Amino acid sequence: MTIDLQNSKKKHPNFVCLSVSAASKFVSGEYTCKSGLKANYFYKSGKVFNNPRWNLEHGLALQESIKFLKTNYKDIFLYDRESLKIKMKIGNCWIFGVPDQVARVGNKLIVLDAKSGESKFYHRFQVSLYSLMISRKLGLDVSEMYLSYYNPRNSNEKFNVISLGGQDEINKIWSNEHKKELVELTNLILSDDPIVPTPNENNCHYCDWREKCTSKFEENEEILNLFADVKL
Repeated sequence: MTIDLQNSKKKHPNFVCLSVSAASKFVSGEYTCKSGLKANYFYKSGKVFNNPRWNLEHGLALQESIKFLKTNYKDIFLYDRESLKIKMKIGNCWIFGVPDQVARVGNKLIVLDAKSGESKFYHRFQVSLYSLMISRKLGLDVSEMYLSYYNPRNSNEKFNVISLGGQDEINKIWSNEHKKELVELTNLILSDDPIVPTPNENNCHYCDWREKCTSKFEENEEILNLFADVKL
């Protein structure tokens, strides 16, 4: 059971590149299929993410987030997103990304990541990794991290902001143990050893290689459906 990569365009395998999102999902346990990560590294799936509803809701989340920052902080400087492109090397792995919003108040930074929909566990890893990277780039400590959520399907509270703390929390979330996990993952991706896919709902739902994988989650669902009418 593998991913069929015969007709996929190969990348240049000189080093491993992971987005902040991909690294955070792996370390947090949200996405655990090392086979999918290896395929993403060596090959181009040809898929482009384009979800109009997500684009709209994420844009609204950003607008509300900026209002929140300006309302709660005086003398705030908001960085332009084009200046926030960041990268960091851990072992043979380059991690790259752009945080949604970074602001400076005095000599401290505020980092905010805007989300549409429901809260997920890996989000705190994501915003803390952005914070770690932008702090190193700008040479300033982070005083506060925020996750903001815009969910128009929530009739009670469409916009919500969660505070996660500052520099101490960043160091706690992104421990040396988690950095070691990324180094081990990088070594595995760069090795010639085959990796068996680990299908489950989380791993397969947004996977770029879903249609080419013989282990995808739907096959397991078919087996489970055989027992759907069995009453215990």
